[in-house]
Amino acid sequence: MISDRIADMMATEKPGPLYMHVPADRPESWHLQMTAEKRVIINQQGRTVTQWKQVRPRNEAFDCRKYAYAVLEGSRRLAARVKSRTLSAALPAPALSIPFSSEQQGDRPAPAPTPKPRPAAPRPKPKVRKSAPRTSIWGR
Repeated sequence: MISDRIADMMATEKPGPLYMHVPADRPESWHLQMTAEKRVIINQQGRTVTQWKQVRPRNEAFDCRKYAYAVLEGSRRLAARVKSRTLSAALPAPALSIPFSSEQQGDRPAPAPTPKPRPAAPRPKPKVRKSAPRTSIWGR
């Protein structure tokens, strides 16, 4: 969950991966908003569940950080998908058969010619329905 990830970042004390850098000029109200929700672990129907409870009325800074992190993760996943598609499009098509050595070439029959694709059939033109001439409500 994103809230858990943000809380873990805030708890990281040593600069490095997953450390949340906060500018020194942030007001005290911003820090209070970032800590306005607390993680609560409860037992629900025999399962351990993590919930977040709001302990202060204002938590906009925490919400904005969660939204920004969600956009960051989404754009990373999208970039990875686009990159994998680009790479797969650039790779040559896989060979359909195992190549034979030159000695075995004479024993093998010639491959069947591949048929050329047929052009697509033209689309039919849409029928235009002619409507009756419009008359005004005044009868003209």
